[in-house]
Amino acid sequence: MKKYIYILASALLALSISACGGRNSQGGEEELSDSIGPSAEQLAALQQQIANIEREKAIADSLAEVHRKMGVEPVYIINTNYGIIKVKLYNDTPRHRDNFIKLANSGYYNGTLFHRVVKNFMIQGGDPYTRDTTMREQWGEGGPGYTIESEFIPDHVHKKGALAAARRGDIANPMKESHGSQFYIVVDGDACFHLNGDYTVFGEVVEGMKTVELIASAKTNKYDRPLQDVMVISIRLEGAPELNMSRDGAQEEGSGMSDAEKLEELKRKYGNLKDIDELHKERQAAEQAQKTQTEEEVIVEDDPNREGEVTDVILEENGHRQE
Repeated sequence: MKKYIYILASALLALSISACGGRNSQGGEEELSDSIGPSAEQLAALQQQIANIEREKAIADSLAEVHRKMGVEPVYIINTNYGIIKVKLYNDTPRHRDNFIKLANSGYYNGTLFHRVVKNFMIQGGDPYTRDTTMREQWGEGGPGYTIESEFIPDHVHKKGALAAARRGDIANPMKESHGSQFYIVVDGDACFHLNGDYTVFGEVVEGMKTVELIASAKTNKYDRPLQDVMVISIRLEGAPELNMSRDGAQEEGSGMSDAEKLEELKRKYGNLKDIDELHKERQAAEQAQKTQTEEEVIVEDDPNREGEVTDVILEENGHRQE
């Protein structure tokens, strides 16, 4: 999957040279347009940005793996605009633990909102739809397109600070499978006691419970949606590099974005793109054609005995006849 992402990332690092029309003609001369795709320097800079993201992800992945191998339950930092929340992921709920790690490390949660807040009960987030205000009516329905098999552990109850997975109701979901990305944090254990054995608890808050309570106290509408956005700026493994982004996907100073967000940014900037190897071949072919044309023009200019008609024949034979 990483290999595919990297290939795709490389593909999005350059404009399709074929979309440019390739040449500008003035006074019988042809020049390769400088506006065809990014320059070599721009390509190098964009490739370096992607390489930096890959490096940061590799660090986070490796640290998470070290934690698991050592038997230490990984701690992730949820950075919100209300403050920091640190959660520990249980090792005896490996399916939920690893799914949360995968999504957090990829930047999946960056820029999402806590879309459901119930005072003295819980706060819920993890829906990618919440990045889009035009989808407000669908907030709470978004996800990665899969569910997770439940992992009910008797010792993991809905206590204050418990981290649990949201899910669909019993009628539509008799196996009680968890949602692929949405989670909630318990504010009051007594109020959530009836959820034990029905929703998978896969972690707990180890620091920042005051932040959770502050979010839970936010004013909401009749749908339990906060009137002011409660944003997840990023979720990262404790000790790993910070990967921050603004809600609209723009890179903030001194921060990074997930691969998917970076690729979307490049797509918006450069339009429809081709595979990097194909682009290089086309650029080289265009540059070679320009070089050949220049050499032909020099020959024509150096030979005073050549007539315009002969020159046209030479250009036509080489595929460069000008009208």
